[in-house]
Amino acid sequence: MILEWFKKVNLLNGMRSSDYLFYTLNQMKNPEFYEEIKKLVTSADFGINDLKHREDEIPIGEIESLPVSRKIRETILANASPLVKVGARTIHMKYDEAGDLAGFEEFDLASDESEGTKKYFCLSAPFIDTLRNGKVLLVDELDASLHPLLTMALISLFNNPEINTQNAQLIFVSHDTNLLNQKLFHKSQIWFAEKDSIGGTHLHSLVEFKNVRATDNLEKHYIQGKFGAIPYIGRFPEVK
Repeated sequence: MILEWFKKVNLLNGMRSSDYLFYTLNQMKNPEFYEEIKKLVTSADFGINDLKHREDEIPIGEIESLPVSRKIRETILANASPLVKVGARTIHMKYDEAGDLAGFEEFDLASDESEGTKKYFCLSAPFIDTLRNGKVLLVDELDASLHPLLTMALISLFNNPEINTQNAQLIFVSHDTNLLNQKLFHKSQIWFAEKDSIGGTHLHSLVEFKNVRATDNLEKHYIQGKFGAIPYIGRFPEVK
């Protein structure tokens, strides 16, 4: 029973989103999953109108220059099956000087897009998988490299009963105080992590604080220290 529960948990590191790139690329082979990834990515303000899955044969010259031992390179070259590298292309609209649509331009996701765009793309498939299958998604540093509005958009997927029909859950760690928003979260969904004097970490919920009104500016009150869980900043040494 315990092992079955862990099969329903997706664990992501928001600082290493490229770890999930291959998973997302692989899911694009499924037409239904591809459409969901495309819808999620194109709905963000990246200027992306379409996505393409790519599989290109790796030239022998690239194989010979791989940073691996000579024995491994020889084994690869001796293999009759060609090696392929998978990737994605993003499609952008192109305009002329008059502002009229002049065609479309393909960009390579890995080399031409920003870190935020790449992270959003990499996270798309794990998020969709979690929502489709009613899993629990744990994400450390969800907001890293993402605009606050994009982070809010991803979070709101889980609070929308029309999208989250399988009761999936999102649990994430963030340092973005913009997310302390009662229009985005119920008080019971917000927890603070605070270290004590000997380095132990304690969790407490916003619900534990009395007289928190629905109209309160949580971000402002947090910065003022009303909820704790803020770092103690001592006196910095002078730079000479």
